[in-house]
Amino acid sequence: MVSVEAVSLRLRYEAFSKYAAGISKCKDTDALAHMLVKHVKYLMPFNFGRVVVFKSDYFHEIRYDKHKTLITVGTGLVLKGLERLALTTMIPKLVTKQEIPFELIADIFEGFDINENDYEELALVPLSNKTVYTAFFGFASRPKLRISQIDNQFAKLMLDLYLTKFSEIKLSLDAQLQSAVIESNLQLISAKNAEIERVLVNQEQLIKERTAQLQARNTALEEYSWITSHEIRRPLANILGLLQLAQADMNDLDNLRDVINLLTSSAYELDEEIKRANILLNKDLTGGFIAEA
Repeated sequence: MVSVEAVSLRLRYEAFSKYAAGISKCKDTDALAHMLVKHVKYLMPFNFGRVVVFKSDYFHEIRYDKHKTLITVGTGLVLKGLERLALTTMIPKLVTKQEIPFELIADIFEGFDINENDYEELALVPLSNKTVYTAFFGFASRPKLRISQIDNQFAKLMLDLYLTKFSEIKLSLDAQLQSAVIESNLQLISAKNAEIERVLVNQEQLIKERTAQLQARNTALEEYSWITSHEIRRPLANILGLLQLAQADMNDLDNLRDVINLLTSSAYELDEEIKRANILLNKDLTGGFIAEA
C-alpha cells in the first residue's frame, strides 16, 4: 500500500512540474514573481514569505501572504542577522518563532496583516548562481506545522528555477537596452557625420568661391597694373615729348598748332586710360581686395 508521504511527494513533484512550465513562459520579472507566489500554496505549507534577488546595489524583492503580493525594486538592500548568516555560509537556516523577535518580522512585512499566531517556524534558503545574482527564500510555516527537510529542498528547487529565469530575463532586457543605446549612438554618429559632411561641402563651396574671387581680383589687378605701367605711360610720354617740342621753338606758330593738336589727342587718350583704371578700382571685387590688403 502506498504511504501518505509518498502520495504527497508525488503530488508536490507534479505541482513543481506545473510551476516549471509556468516559469518558462514568463517574459518579465513581475510575471515571474506572480508565477512563483501562485505556485507556492500548492508546493509548500507556507503562510507568508519573502524572496529577494540582488546583485551589487540592486535588489528585486517579493513579499507575499495569502491575501496579497508586493514587489519592490530598489537599491541599498539591508540584510538582517539571519539573512547575513545564511548568505555567509550559504546553508539553509531554520528557527522557531520564539528565536526571532516578532517586531523584526512585522518590520519586514510592513503593510501585511500578520500576527504572532500566523506561523510556527521560519526558514531561509540562500542560493547563488555565482557570476550574476544571489538570492534567498525566507518563508514561514502555517500554525502548528513544522518545516521539514523536504520543504527546504523544494524551496531550493523553486528558488533555483526562479533565479535562473530571472537572470535570463534580466540579461535579455540588459541586452535590449544595450542594443537600444548602441542604435541611439549609431544614429547620433550618423547625424554628426551628416552634419560634418554638410559643413565640409559648404567649406568646399566657400573655398571655390573664394578662389574664384581671388582669381578675379588678381586678373583685375594685373589689368590695372598693365594700364598704369603701359597704357597710361604711353600718352603721358607723348605729352611730355610734345611739350619739349613746343618749348624748342615757341615762335613757330605752325609747329605750336601741330603740337597742340597732338597734345589734345594724347590728353584724350590719357583720359580714356585713366577712366579704365577708375572703372577697375570701383569694382567691388577689386575694391574689397584693396581694402583687405
